[in-house]
Amino acid sequence: MKKTIKAILFLAVLITFTGSTFGQHNIVDPTFNLQVQSSVYGVKWVNAIQVLPDGKLLALGSFNTYNGVPVAKLVRLHANGSLDTTFNNQTVIAVNAMETQSRIFIQPNGKIVLKCGGLVAGNQGPKPMLRVNADGTFDPTFNFTVGVVGTTVMDSLGRIYVQTGGSQVIRLNDDGSVDNSFNFTPAPAGANLENIVAQGNKLIVLTDLSNNRRIYRLNDNGAEDMSFTPFIGTNFLNLIAAQPDNKIFYQVYPNLFRLNENGGGNDATLRWNDYLKRVWPDTAQRIDEIAAMVASASQQHRPPGRDPGGRVPWRIPQGSTE
Repeated sequence: MKKTIKAILFLAVLITFTGSTFGQHNIVDPTFNLQVQSSVYGVKWVNAIQVLPDGKLLALGSFNTYNGVPVAKLVRLHANGSLDTTFNNQTVIAVNAMETQSRIFIQPNGKIVLKCGGLVAGNQGPKPMLRVNADGTFDPTFNFTVGVVGTTVMDSLGRIYVQTGGSQVIRLNDDGSVDNSFNFTPAPAGANLENIVAQGNKLIVLTDLSNNRRIYRLNDNGAEDMSFTPFIGTNFLNLIAAQPDNKIFYQVYPNLFRLNENGGGNDATLRWNDYLKRVWPDTAQRIDEIAAMVASASQQHRPPGRDPGGRVPWRIPQGSTE
């Protein structure tokens, strides 16, 4: 019986992610044609992708050929996947391979900040952060010199925040230097900084002191914003992301919740199953079908002490068990 349910659940994962996340109705878009190659890295790897406002894409990674054309490590693509030859695709000449925390930030002025280990361009590097102009040429006015780089985010004003060694977070000036007008000390005293998330032009942080965690917001100078009501939890509390409307996703393992813009209580409008049906209708339908399959299998092979109906609950945060 356990093997039957495990097999069904494994099939569920395949159906859900291949069917809904990667392509509706299991069809790969044949008009998007790309192939990266590498003759100098042990593995070809795309570290980061960023969609641009005009539908084009930027890709950063360990490759040196794109669809047979020699390129460097940062390329710009048309929406159909073809190489955009109007972009300088030869600027970034080195990058570390297989860095899953790499990021590409597009600042309001169109400049492109790259966060990844081993970056080399314009006689700078290797270093963890560089900037190129909108056309792909190297921007020598940005010179980042901090050695330790953790979680990195950009606010709505284009300002870059970097979680560095220990429990520190810094904000950068436009030239890549440290902005000394921003001074952050984790609260309460002695707490560790666990994560940072940009919310508009402000920063949300998660701190931890002896497995007591706290989500709160910072003012422009790095001090705690007292207009935000902190959210307190245990070591199962994790800060996830902020939406464009400034509501904040967080997790209390294994469930997902959302805070209102100024903290305090949860956003009562979030119902995860409704969200799935609105954003990924195919996924929601498959979840319902899979839950029915598992329930049927459970009912046919119900061991003593199980729910009389043989039902398997699917837990929806902020909602009912379905």
